[in-house]
Amino acid sequence: MSAANAGTLNLRVLDMQSGAPIPGASVYAYFASPVLTRTDGSGKAALITPEAGEFYVAAYLPGYLPMEKNFTIKAGQVTEGTISLPAGEVAIGEIRTERLSLEKMLEMGIDINDHENKHVFNFEVILTFQGEPLPKQTYTVSSSGKFRGGGGGG
Repeated sequence: MSAANAGTLNLRVLDMQSGAPIPGASVYAYFASPVLTRTDGSGKAALITPEAGEFYVAAYLPGYLPMEKNFTIKAGQVTEGTISLPAGEVAIGEIRTERLSLEKMLEMGIDINDHENKHVFNFEVILTFQGEPLPKQTYTVSSSGKFRGGGGGG
């Protein structure tokens, strides 16, 4: 790396709503090779690029959604930059279980005389990814671990 071609990005990572600095945020830079660092107690991180150019830099901390921003860094210069993170979770998941009654098993066409169907459960999987709900999935599984149906939205 030639010092003449290198540039520096002084990055601040802030809470999008309050504007407060976010200490301990992971910062990913996509230079010639990936660079990973963390913000200090003031929400700051200094990144030295091997050469001038346009680079993507991303920041993330649990409790916030990740954000990515493009920065132009010039040789021999210090560029000041900010990434503001919105509060939120990348993924939220919930699993609901229900043991099926004999009536429900008959209604679903499950053979209640088959020993493998002694206990049958519905599992409903509910996921939200970056604030957007995904289609709900429902699976029916017997006590022997065999799938008896499901997988589609429900």
